[in-house]
Amino acid sequence: MKCKTLPPQEYLKECFDYNPETGEVAWKHRPIHHFFPQRVTPEHYMRSWNKRYAGQICTNKSRSGCKYLNIRINKTCYLLHRVIWKLMHGADPKSMIDHIDGDCFNLRASNLREATNGQNQANGRIQKNNSTGVKGVRLVPSGRFQASIGHDNKAKYLGLFDTKEAAHAAYCKAANELHKEFANYGN
Repeated sequence: MKCKTLPPQEYLKECFDYNPETGEVAWKHRPIHHFFPQRVTPEHYMRSWNKRYAGQICTNKSRSGCKYLNIRINKTCYLLHRVIWKLMHGADPKSMIDHIDGDCFNLRASNLREATNGQNQANGRIQKNNSTGVKGVRLVPSGRFQASIGHDNKAKYLGLFDTKEAAHAAYCKAANELHKEFANYGN
């Protein structure tokens, strides 16, 4: 999936105050050159916008049902964690931004890192439809537990086990080897 190119870093710095320790992003008083003639003058639109939004924390949840926070800049919607990345690093992310702890609302600088789609998937939480309660394990009709792990867009079979704990241990070992720092055990 191709992401939208973000506005220049300097423009974003004129828009937002970002606290990397707390992850909070607040609107700044935006200058006149951010506003284009509408039905009123740019000066009127700027004063009205700044009165309403300047100093407000940015916490808009996506309308599409997505779990991420988004922000609208000049009628274009962006994922807030990507805006933060550009504020911190000066360039659009080369790929995805992964939330290390899996909490998409935790926007602290220490919780964000670049990741490929596969790395982001590896760091994902346990699926909601998982009936065993442990990541990488499913109950098969024989009553045994099958362990498998996704890697390079393929499912890798890890074996059948008598207990879900043994199957999960096999999953954890494989996750350490294949996913390294992106390994998530679903706990």
